Amino acid sequence: MPRGLFNWTYRDVIDFISENGFVFHKQREGSHEYWINKSTGTILDINFHGQKI
Repeated sequence: MPRGLFNWTYRDVIDFISENGFVFHKQREGSHEYWINKSTGTILDINFHGQKI
């Protein structure tokens, strides 16, 4: 896991939010995804820009 605030990869973010109860909800236009925490109702809009995961 990254140690700083600005060196998180897309995969690091997805692993972190998955470990904290978020599940993939749907793909939006382009590179945006909705992730939802069903126990809290929180929705995250995650964007992925780049080729490497």
